[in-house]
Amino acid sequence: MNTFILYKEGKMIRRVDIVGEGVDEDDPIVRALLSVVRTKGDSVVFKDISVDAVREAK
Repeated sequence: MNTFILYKEGKMIRRVDIVGEGVDEDDPIVRALLSVVRTKGDSVVFKDISVDAVREAK
């Protein structure tokens, strides 16, 4: 089970965190989201996350 945390400023979503098991890069939902983001011309950045950062998020 995952929890999706969306950080908003007014109607703008500024950040999204996924806390839990995570979502596989090849998951159909992730692939669809990335496709839409790239079609709009926005960039996608993947970052490695350490175990300590995951603990801080909880």
